Amino acid sequence: MKKILFISQYSPEARIVGDMIYTWDILRALKHNEGVYVHFIAYQDKEKWYENETKQLASLVDKVTVVPFRHLKAWQMALSLYPASMRNRAHGYMQSVVNKILENEHYDCIMFNTLRMAYLVNSIPAKDSRLVYLSHNIEAEVSRSIYKTTGNIIQKLIYWQDYIKTAWWEKHLIRHFDAITTICSYDANYLLHNNYKGIVKVIRPIVNLKPNDSPKQHTGKIIICGSFTWLPKKLNLNRIFDSGSIAHLEPNGCRLQVVGRTLPDDIEKGNSLPGVHVTGPVEDITPYYDDAEVAIVPELAGGGFKLKIAEAILHHIPIVAIKGSVTDDNMIAGVHYVEAEDFDDLIDKAISLVHDRTRQQEITGNAIKLFMDTYCIDAVSKEIAKLISK
Repeated sequence: MKKILFISQYSPEARIVGDMIYTWDILRALKHNEGVYVHFIAYQDKEKWYENETKQLASLVDKVTVVPFRHLKAWQMALSLYPASMRNRAHGYMQSVVNKILENEHYDCIMFNTLRMAYLVNSIPAKDSRLVYLSHNIEAEVSRSIYKTTGNIIQKLIYWQDYIKTAWWEKHLIRHFDAITTICSYDANYLLHNNYKGIVKVIRPIVNLKPNDSPKQHTGKIIICGSFTWLPKKLNLNRIFDSGSIAHLEPNGCRLQVVGRTLPDDIEKGNSLPGVHVTGPVEDITPYYDDAEVAIVPELAGGGFKLKIAEAILHHIPIVAIKGSVTDDNMIAGVHYVEAEDFDDLIDKAISLVHDRTRQQEITGNAIKLFMDTYCIDAVSKEIAKLISK
């Protein structure tokens, strides 16, 4: 029996953002392996969270410990040596709970989910446990892209100092881990090129796919799906809205659907553009994917749309992605997706793909075959098994 202590910033059960979805996939992969015991510990600030929100989580883990989340004042985070995302979680109470657990029980492997929880590695008393950092991004690169692409000078300074803190802590903390997982090969190569000496494993998201056996209806609809309230996603969305090629949608019988949480000013801006419809938050994204012919990936700032790529493939949608946004070496431009040079090219190539039904089928078929081989639960579980074995 392999005993795992899984330390997370929150429960992933709601699965409303990428971090939650990917965390859920890792827990599924752990559970898929026989002889694995998982003790899950996480912050939560909602009352009666355990009774109301862990019914599905209980099917994936053997024990849940809840630690109350304590919100800090903005000035407390600004004056901290930690970056904002870590400072709001770097409480002595969580540290004492984890240490007490480890004083009473031995765990073969301790998993720290995201950099937000990695600060605990400095105080872990269990020196004979394998320490694994579950990264979702190279956080310094995400932070750097935010300050670089922010126009407001005051905001730029705020994000710059947070980037300096993030870069320092990430570099300082990762050297304490025996192994690090990444969501894509780009992040793995980054770690190896920056002299990380431990084990690096690519743990991809899990996609339950079936072969593509029927073409989609011709609707002329292009979809971008996500949560656009976070600054990097908002910036990407506005680059699309400001693209000159937006004007090419309607004359070519196309419509861009922006699906997901979006700020009111961006909903208004998008819906004022010909050929664009911004839905705001929706209960179920499936009908929108079912009605779309092409998905676009516009990541230039932030952590990227790594999970949105998998989501589009899951719904048998071909992808048009801006250069640099597809960060997995397995995916080849021109084979598994169409690559665009910039935001104008992104819209134009999406329009072109809408009207090329043969190319749609070819790109989608290639991507589905790749994902069925490497993004399935069996493949991901095997990588997890190697990770937790000594």
